[in-house]
Amino acid sequence: MVGSTQSEAGVLVLRGDVAAPPGELGEPWKILVVDDDDEVHALTRLVLRHVRFRQRRLQLIEAVSAAEARLLLERHPDIALALVDVVMETPHAGLELVRHIREVLGNRAIRLILRTGQPAFSPWTFEPSVAYTEVSVDGLAMPWFRPHTVLQLPPTAHRFSVEFAALDLSAPPLHRYRYRLLRFDDEWILTDADHRVATYSTLWPGRYELQLSGSNRLGQWSTRPLSLVVEVQPAFWQTVWFLLLMLLLLGSLLDLRREASL
Repeated sequence: MVGSTQSEAGVLVLRGDVAAPPGELGEPWKILVVDDDDEVHALTRLVLRHVRFRQRRLQLIEAVSAAEARLLLERHPDIALALVDVVMETPHAGLELVRHIREVLGNRAIRLILRTGQPAFSPWTFEPSVAYTEVSVDGLAMPWFRPHTVLQLPPTAHRFSVEFAALDLSAPPLHRYRYRLLRFDDEWILTDADHRVATYSTLWPGRYELQLSGSNRLGQWSTRPLSLVVEVQPAFWQTVWFLLLMLLLLGSLLDLRREASL
């Protein structure tokens, strides 16, 4: 596209790949503005017309589509900030551009700001993580319990409970949850935001895995469930050596009974 240099408002504007002259207070900061609305570009120029940051002016590089922005990013790898519209040639063109910047170009230095005047058309794909809020055994909270550790239950423990929550404050009442205890539950157990507790009791000794998963406000489930390993320690009468001893004792009793009958 054809470019211009400095506007009457005092902001350096670049259309396409026209090089801008150095600023009076040092080389200007390059700001990429990506939007398909000319009024947005005009308003951005107006708002930033007197902005100085660390004694340097702003140089606006404008694009009207995500495709054009990709070309400009290759020509100007030193862009400091990008203001990106979400909905342009496609409903999620801006999101795809952000993914291109981070994953394809590998640019981690540029700052990204997403803007949209049509939030209803912007797809919501956030997957909230799930975290423990409380772990208790027989009704007693365990404040010393830490994530990524094994929950060991002594033989005297009768039940344990895990309270959880999704790390998403956009619409907590709309969140849904599910959990399952591997080696005990055959299917996921569904629950809502008002019942965020998983409780199990009278488990046979062994090693289990509790999986917790949450949804976002649209009901889309997270693909990375939270896992908690639970080890139920056996009582003495549930150990292998005790069972072997009982078998030996039973065998001895049967032998004595057989001898007595002869």
